[in-house]
Amino acid sequence: MADSETSAAVPECAAIERWLRTSCLGESDAYAQLATLIETFQEDGTVLDAVLERLVTTLAGVLRSALEKPITCDNIGYLACDAFYRLCKVRGLASVCQLLPVERPTVLWLFQLMLKEHPIQTPVTTPWQVAYVLFGWAELAAQAPFALDEQLTSGLLGVARSWLIAASAAAVPASRFMSRLVTRDMRPSTSRLFDEHLRWLASEINRQLAHDAAHALQNLCYHLALLLKHARNEQDLQSMMPIIQVFLGAGYRILTGHARVKLLKQFGRCLLTLQRGSDVLAQVLEVLENLVKIWLSADTRSRWAAAAAVAGLVRLMPAEAHSDLVVQLLDMIRNTSTSDVIACQSACVLLAELARAQLVPLGDLRGLIDWTSSALTAGLERPDHLRREDQALRDAACYVFWSFARYLPSTACSEMSRDIASLLLCTALYDREVQCRRAAAAALQECAGRWGDSVPCALFLADRVNFYSVADCDATFGLLTNALCATAGQQYAGEIQCYLLRYKLFVSPDPLIRFRAARALVDVFTGASAAAPPERSVSTAGTSVAAISAADGTERGFARDVSTALPAVLELCWMYATGKATENTAAAHHGALCFLGALARRTPEPMTLPLDNLPLWMECAVQVHTESEAEHIVRARCDLLLALLEVGHECISCNPLVPDYLLRSLEHHAAALASVARRALFLYFEHNRLRSDLVSHWRQQCVHTIHLPRKRRLLVNKLQRSRSSVPDPCRYAACVLLGVLVAVSGHSTDIALLKDTLQRCADAQDHASARAIVESLPLLVETQVCSDTDATRRTEAWYALLETWTASLCFHITSARGDSGCWVREAALEVLPFLWQTALTGPQREALSSALVPSLLFLCFDRVDSVRALARERLAQLFALADGTVPLSRDFRKPLTDAEEHIFSVFEAALAADETPAHCVLAILDGMLWASASPGGHERAKLALKSFVQSLALASPERLLVIAAHLNKFWDCPAEASAQLKRLQWPALRAYSLLPRTWRCVEFLDTHCGAKALALASVYAQRSQDPKRLRGAATAAIQLRWYPAHRNIASSVVEALLQRRFSWLDEEILGQLYSCALAVIPRADNMFHECCRTHETIHARCRALIHQLDALDEEPNA
Repeated sequence: MADSETSAAVPECAAIERWLRTSCLGESDAYAQLATLIETFQEDGTVLDAVLERLVTTLAGVLRSALEKPITCDNIGYLACDAFYRLCKVRGLASVCQLLPVERPTVLWLFQLMLKEHPIQTPVTTPWQVAYVLFGWAELAAQAPFALDEQLTSGLLGVARSWLIAASAAAVPASRFMSRLVTRDMRPSTSRLFDEHLRWLASEINRQLAHDAAHALQNLCYHLALLLKHARNEQDLQSMMPIIQVFLGAGYRILTGHARVKLLKQFGRCLLTLQRGSDVLAQVLEVLENLVKIWLSADTRSRWAAAAAVAGLVRLMPAEAHSDLVVQLLDMIRNTSTSDVIACQSACVLLAELARAQLVPLGDLRGLIDWTSSALTAGLERPDHLRREDQALRDAACYVFWSFARYLPSTACSEMSRDIASLLLCTALYDREVQCRRAAAAALQECAGRWGDSVPCALFLADRVNFYSVADCDATFGLLTNALCATAGQQYAGEIQCYLLRYKLFVSPDPLIRFRAARALVDVFTGASAAAPPERSVSTAGTSVAAISAADGTERGFARDVSTALPAVLELCWMYATGKATENTAAAHHGALCFLGALARRTPEPMTLPLDNLPLWMECAVQVHTESEAEHIVRARCDLLLALLEVGHECISCNPLVPDYLLRSLEHHAAALASVARRALFLYFEHNRLRSDLVSHWRQQCVHTIHLPRKRRLLVNKLQRSRSSVPDPCRYAACVLLGVLVAVSGHSTDIALLKDTLQRCADAQDHASARAIVESLPLLVETQVCSDTDATRRTEAWYALLETWTASLCFHITSARGDSGCWVREAALEVLPFLWQTALTGPQREALSSALVPSLLFLCFDRVDSVRALARERLAQLFALADGTVPLSRDFRKPLTDAEEHIFSVFEAALAADETPAHCVLAILDGMLWASASPGGHERAKLALKSFVQSLALASPERLLVIAAHLNKFWDCPAEASAQLKRLQWPALRAYSLLPRTWRCVEFLDTHCGAKALALASVYAQRSQDPKRLRGAATAAIQLRWYPAHRNIASSVVEALLQRRFSWLDEEILGQLYSCALAVIPRADNMFHECCRTHETIHARCRALIHQLDALDEEPNA
């Protein structure tokens, strides 16, 4: 009961709970699965606390039995240790190891195990994960209050020392274990052990210094810091002083900044806690000076550690000694310029640590908050503010506010709590980097929880703005902003508007952030009052500026002199959109267009602007540096057009320039604009559907362009065009428009035009234009099936669309670079559910089944993974929709997502089953043949051929006759046959030539299909230049020459192949002849070697071998 409650309370641990309940602990795969599960908790390891004790206990029980055996990299002991290490990495070494059992029998077993030859005696041959686990466990065991044998202790120290200087992660727990072992409370025996260990440590440091072994010295320095941390008295400190001086002298240059900080921090702490005297303060000040130098370094990790060490040591100093030092440190922080990102980040970290140590004077708090606020927004106005250093600075500034809220009195920041909360709220919602959003959310929760009523809407902020809710940037700009506007919009609207206008909408280098900022800003304008509360605003010429101090007029937080009145913002956006601003950058132009488009969908305010003057903003000259910038700008322009058409802007809806602008934009940025342009064109022509001359003109233009591709026209405002996979952008744009015009026309007979266009695109090998036609089919369903009130026209349109959809599912282009028609088939499968979302009658269900099931069955064998997966999913949906009209087994009721071998077995059974209808049998047969010849998918080809052969063995004679007739249709198709029949000629011949001739069913096929197969092989032998087809022709001829009825034709095919004079082909034929002869005639081996000795050339050997085989075949006993 308790377990179920725990898992219900923490649903994130459900996977670990399931592993604990269901996993077989005797299988190695279970621990590999556990390691993968643990890695998913990297972001928040504390979630594991609900199951941590049970998990650690389970792993400890497994390790007790598994580690008794020699360790290899694939057994349970190693994999369990690896999972344990990952758990320590996610949750922390100390938090995990403290849950391990440390009873006296367990401790003795553990120490005896560590002294054995395995598992951790030799770091060279032992997996370090095993040593990591055992040393972590031994650290806890070393603190157990009972005496240890001296010989045992010496042996354990020897093992740990070998791992301490090894280059592996196990050096850390080995160091921790040794420091605990030699500083135990069991004095005086431990004192002797401590002194002996210090002598070893000194000699090892000198040895490693002589070799400049940096990694070993870092480990030794870390171990010395731990010894300082666990030192018991002043005598221990005095014993370590010579070693400390070595590190601070000769070894100081080799140590990394982080290792120096660890050593200096523990050295300073020991000086302040264990020693007394007048010279102690001077030594501590020297330590602090070295720490300040590291604090000013460029390494982020070292700066954070040094700042924490400085604050910790200053707190331990006497009050009369550290007051002046704190003043100096705060002066350094105030004088740090926010333009120096590295120094400013270091100052933020130090200020946060001083606040945690409660060393920040409350009288200086206002100035420090102003400085931290400027650090949090420093660089956001620069186009390059996406640098990693800027992100680290904002993270550190959030840490400062978190420390202020956590460790300073709640009344200290009451006057500035609103400013801090609003700034943190904007950062948590709208920062581009997730780590900055999460840091700001943590600080905001701390402020809202501890400052209470001084923070407006504190309960909402603490509940909704958290670690998880700010993870998704779309959600923070969208749903979270809407929720904030509905609950606390009146309180924070002005600050949010200022922040978005100042730092996001016009200056962000990320176009997606500008687009999100535009939507969020519109939500704030329309969902809450634009003006701040009266007591918080200063009205200056229509400008509402929040967070400005009424006392001194200085700026705090992020507020600047930015107008947040909607008319002023509209005027500013219009200046950027039309290029009238002083500095009209591409980012500002794009942000302004995004805001106007988002606002047009919500309010009529943009209607007051002269938007009907399309050249003014559609052809505005903007300097762009990349193709991506140009693409985003053109998309924003088209989206603004779409917004105006959606709200029914009369001047735009009747403007004759709209189609031309959309098509010209579409021609040069096809991949990015298809959906926007299609919808905009549809709304435009739907509004003008009564103007038959306009619709007829554009329809003629489309048909002409599709039949005769034209050159690209001039770009709109000469922006760069996008690189895309569209081979003919003019035809592509015409296909998009043609789909719209057919949808607007309302005549089902026009749908046939789309089917003809698909065929023209296939002939021209233009898959992109064909995909544009397919993507317009849902629009036709909406206009001609769902919206039409005439039942007859609706039914006619539905059947016409079904034919077009079927043609699109069969769309193939086989070119030199492969089967590129997969994009069209994938698009047809993606939009296929639109066809059956309408109310279907009984005949329509039957038509749907008979028309689409064969195509879907064939696509289940497609060469492209995504097409196969979609086809199997759509087949299951159609099976459920057709309500028993699909004549297939129940295995197709759910999507086939199992292993490929199982999926092929399902189709194999369907091919051999007598109740499977003929059209489904032929579709499965075509698919298997197509898969057996797939290039690049050798495993799938083998599976397809194997399933084909096994289905033949299970099939009835009637079914074999159907298959034989279908194969003959491939090999005897006329010139005007369908493209699919011609496309499957070669796969059918290849699969047929590889069939095992000893099977009765294959002999049946050879009797009915051999002649047609040899006829096609003869054509390949005489005309083809494709090596694969020549090899297939040779295989088919050699396999079929054993039949007396086919022997003459087969020999002529082999002779034709030998006359091609391809040496590789002659070798192929010779090898196949030898294999067949060896399998059929006992004397073939000697005969083959005789031919090799007699003749010099390969093709001569082939002819001699065929001649002797023919002679042997005529013997009665052959």
